[in-house]
Amino acid sequence: MVGIEHRSVPATNYTKPMRRSLRRTSSRTMVNPTLVLVLCGALSGFAVPVAAQSGDVLARGSHVVTLGVRPITVLATSGDPLPLLALSGGRTQTDVSTFYSLTSNVDNVLVEAALDHALPAGTHLEVSLSSTLGRSHRWTDLSSGLASAVLVSNMRRGLENGQSIAYRLTIDDDVDSLELQSRTVSLSLRDPVSGSSHTVHQVVTIGLFAPSATSHTSSAE
Repeated sequence: MVGIEHRSVPATNYTKPMRRSLRRTSSRTMVNPTLVLVLCGALSGFAVPVAAQSGDVLARGSHVVTLGVRPITVLATSGDPLPLLALSGGRTQTDVSTFYSLTSNVDNVLVEAALDHALPAGTHLEVSLSSTLGRSHRWTDLSSGLASAVLVSNMRRGLENGQSIAYRLTIDDDVDSLELQSRTVSLSLRDPVSGSSHTVHQVVTIGLFAPSATSHTSSAE
């Protein structure tokens, strides 16, 4: 009969290696919380700060910034022109006693003019503006008072200083008399793109002095 030797194995010989293997397994299955945070942030569309190895904090994201330039159009005049008083011997009178200045930070602005109401038949009022920034349309008739007329066009941005305003009154030969009267001229600096404008006003006084019938009779005698 063969004898069997029984040996008792200490429990510690098996339990200790098992604990070490468990620790190794748990360390492999642990998930980095920073990685989870980054993945969640990427899926949600937001930038999440991530700690770099150097200890710096990095941030990723995008911002939409809208920039714009607000149109600035400013116009000023030196005052009202002198009265345009035509005589029977010379039915055209011109005044160049006033000037204008303007400031604009946009291109292609216009200078326009309009009369508050029409002149009597046979009477014509014209205006002309000089310009270094745009194209002057020279003498422009405002007599009808129906709508605004362009005086200067294609103006580039910049400053006009001390540019002349000229008014010319012409009375037809068949007009015997014209009482002294006034009209208001509206001068506007307008940006066609934005619609912004600045308007100033000038009062123009006109009249016709013709010799009376008694004067003709006395001179004939």
